[in-house]
Amino acid sequence: AHSGQVIPLAVHAGSLATTNEEYPTDWTCAEGDEYWAALDIPVNPIGRVNRSDNEGISLLPSQWEETLTPLLNQNPAVGMQLVINDEFDADKVFIHVHNTWLEAGSGEFKLALLIVENHLVGPQLWYGNDPEYIEEFEFEHVLRGSVTGAKGEVVATDPAQGDAAQFDYVFTWNDEWIKENCDIVAVLTEAESGRVVQVTSEHIVE
Repeated sequence: AHSGQVIPLAVHAGSLATTNEEYPTDWTCAEGDEYWAALDIPVNPIGRVNRSDNEGISLLPSQWEETLTPLLNQNPAVGMQLVINDEFDADKVFIHVHNTWLEAGSGEFKLALLIVENHLVGPQLWYGNDPEYIEEFEFEHVLRGSVTGAKGEVVATDPAQGDAAQFDYVFTWNDEWIKENCDIVAVLTEAESGRVVQVTSEHIVE
């Protein structure tokens, strides 16, 4: 839903992400555990929209659409461009992020570069489905790790309207992830509250 306006991020964490003989696949990561620890209700499925509160309030799936809709037509505070290149070195990914401030901002802002993988296949419990146990379920948008850590790095302090800057990163690739199935998600947040100010995503391999 809302293609081009919404970038989903699926975090595997909490008690339902633990493994056993029936569900042997572990797609947890340190970044996902950090996000999970910020939520107020320890149940799944649960989620947040833009982390728009500073108290970790989380939403049930039935609440996502109503929370999202008023935000879809808002003017962005920051223009963000993301360019990825993996042609120079097969073992590395080169990432370039350019931010232009369309409005002034107050305080510190952080940039996090997250790695998500699509087309992962494994067992899944699907409540209400027939059958509920899906042996080969296809998972999308799964958080696998990051370039910068979960919260990212400070890239702006009290930016003025019109300020612009580019940030360049070199990331050594993890061979456990299929590069052709992965995206980089760039997330710009208010450092104090964690609220998402802008986000963009690109495939690593086009």
